[in-house]
Amino acid sequence: MGTCTAATNSDYSPRDGSEFGTAVMCTITMSTTYATGGDTITAASLGLGTITQLQLGVQSAGTSAYVPAPVLASGQVAKIQVYVTGTATTAPLAEVAAGVDLHLVSFAGIAYGT
Repeated sequence: MGTCTAATNSDYSPRDGSEFGTAVMCTITMSTTYATGGDTITAASLGLGTITQLQLGVQSAGTSAYVPAPVLASGQVAKIQVYVTGTATTAPLAEVAAGVDLHLVSFAGIAYGT
């Protein structure tokens, strides 16, 4: 199973971000071995005790775009499914295949939690 890494933006201090809790700006980098159903990210790696919401932007690379779909698994763990455009499949978005190296794919976003 792939595990993402996270870097929080030290220029942006955590702050209350509405009903979702404390907001932390971050960049999440995917793993070298993508897991079907999504790579794992932990609340601790984001400097949070729990994750209540995760909002990530799309990353483009050449003729493709990587589209993240965060899935909250529990308060401490989330999964990030990644879909890609520009493939030869008939689906407009197809999930990245298991085992694909995505370590050069990073998503900027905001994590909310406590």
